[in-house]
Amino acid sequence: MKAQKKSRLINAVNTPPSSGESYNAEKHLRKFCTVTSHELSNVLGALVGELDFALTHNSPTIRQRAMEVALEAAARAQTLALNLRYFAVHTRLDVHTVDLSQLVLDTLDIVEKDLEKTGVKLSVLVDAGTFATADSGAVQQVVLNLLTNAGYAMPSGGKLSITLKQLPKSIELRITDTGEGIAADKIDHIFEPYFFAHDRGPAESLGLGLAVSKALVEAHGGELNVESTEEEGTTFTMCLPFDPGLPRPNPFAEKRKHRRVNASLPVIVGMEGTRETFRTELITLSIGGCFILLPDGASRLPEANALLSVQIFHYGNQVVDIPKARIVNLCRVGLNSGMGVEFLEVTPKAKKVLEALVKSHAS
Repeated sequence: MKAQKKSRLINAVNTPPSSGESYNAEKHLRKFCTVTSHELSNVLGALVGELDFALTHNSPTIRQRAMEVALEAAARAQTLALNLRYFAVHTRLDVHTVDLSQLVLDTLDIVEKDLEKTGVKLSVLVDAGTFATADSGAVQQVVLNLLTNAGYAMPSGGKLSITLKQLPKSIELRITDTGEGIAADKIDHIFEPYFFAHDRGPAESLGLGLAVSKALVEAHGGELNVESTEEEGTTFTMCLPFDPGLPRPNPFAEKRKHRRVNASLPVIVGMEGTRETFRTELITLSIGGCFILLPDGASRLPEANALLSVQIFHYGNQVVDIPKARIVNLCRVGLNSGMGVEFLEVTPKAKKVLEALVKSHAS
């Protein structure tokens, strides 16, 4: 499909149906709801069943296996939720200058451990400093969908190659796997909603992942194409427009140690050496630190390098307790005045929860 052709998904959302199309629109919506509810029921049913089994069984080995299955089901539900969100509402893009090099590496970091567990070998060649005008969240969701799709095409391992390069008039991302490939009679339908090429995978089980990806790429004025040979592998190629006159932002002042995500979670901050605490929220999170908003009317503003404790609330009253952290920078101007905090002491349990929180917000 050429880039100038509008995606059917985007037209379906942005164009109100005429009276003659009302029945078809209602039929389409009913099918969408039926398929979606069926998939969610399967995933959540497996999750609840495995957790119930784990709680009632005495064997540590069996309980661990049940928890692993439950965790896999939760990850499938998470991917499904992300695709549903973009399928439903993400047709108005929030476009800005994006460092695609960093975005691809950050997204690969999300799935790298899962790929390695199944014996997938990675080959990554990303041109540094590749910038584009794009919606970072939308593009990351596309890359995540393509990487997940490649992983499920190689259940017994294989090689996954990711290349990002700047061409004279476009930016090209190629993701190639050595998996099962796609049958010739299926490849023309691979980007259609509800269609799936394999019997596995969170995106393919509902058939939304590739449909969403196609829609989002074309919304940028780009193209998403596929080439595949059965028993040899598949290559997805995403091309985004490139503007040679695009102003490039200054690089980060410091190298990022951890992936950062946008999040909104309540926190309680305690200043070391005093009994003073204040309740506020964080807006950026990583496993190594966060950015916390300064509360209005605080009686005493903290200073750079001050030590503090941080309690991050998530999922009701559950708390990630960081007993020792340090303020690395302060911003006292504007609505988002706040402080960058580096975590100095993190328990293994807190690290696991932070990793899960970062992964769940990486969209």
